[in-house]
Amino acid sequence: ATPGSALRIETDELEAFEQQLLAKNYKFSHPGIQAMPWGSQDMTIVDPFGNRLVFTNAISL
Repeated sequence: ATPGSALRIETDELEAFEQQLLAKNYKFSHPGIQAMPWGSQDMTIVDPFGNRLVFTNAISL
């Protein structure tokens, strides 16, 4: 992808992944889960190239 792109990655274990990342105590990144208006929960991480990696849980309909 071109620098500055966004990629959505679906996971059923969003909360566990958030805890793993927070346990690493990165100096410049403190990801958090956000409730989205369309019903999913998303966590965005920006990589060193400016790409947004958006991890999202499955939407239950």
